[in-house]
Amino acid sequence: AYLTGLRLDQFHNGLIDPVPYYEQALKLDPGYSAANVALATRLAKNGEYAQAEKLLRAATARVTRNFTRAKDAEPEYLLALVLEEQARLEPDPSVRAAKLKESEDLYWRVTWRSTHARPAYAALARLACLKGDLEEALARVDDALDRGAKEAKLHVLKAYVLRRLARYEESSKALRAAEAIDPLESWGVVERAFLEDDGLDAAAAAGENRGLKAQQ
Repeated sequence: AYLTGLRLDQFHNGLIDPVPYYEQALKLDPGYSAANVALATRLAKNGEYAQAEKLLRAATARVTRNFTRAKDAEPEYLLALVLEEQARLEPDPSVRAAKLKESEDLYWRVTWRSTHARPAYAALARLACLKGDLEEALARVDDALDRGAKEAKLHVLKAYVLRRLARYEESSKALRAAEAIDPLESWGVVERAFLEDDGLDAAAAAGENRGLKAQQ
């Protein structure tokens, strides 16, 4: 049932819904990690974070059962993403802080897996920015870049952190690295506007960039 649902998902079949197949797989085995992850991913994309969290916790429980660290880090990584997004929407400061802390802990847990280390370190840099710890954010974005320097968004994130640290020449260098990888990276265009004129033309630059992308 799971593989049938996965195939429908992968080929974007507009006539047959894959969800019943995932649900059938979970009826047969409620802890089936792959089916829980697949269904949770769909729920999260629809903004149904609470339901997605429940499924991802079930998947995480399965893959970490009898193991200190799971071979498959995807359930923990996705759970961290969902908790981070819930924290962003949470009005209660104490609940928000608790979700961010658990999210951060999960990101650290998955950094040991090469498949998820780069996005996990990028997420840790993002969380450090939220806390105002820019030196920590810079260290974590460098960790992410060490595991893959060909991602423009990472260089843009580094440029943002360096700008906030008033290290403007280094910020400009990071932006040039991003532009070399993807000259039309939209956030790089916006960050360049903030670096050069305090963001006064950021909205116009972003709009122009979207037009350029549409022409490609």
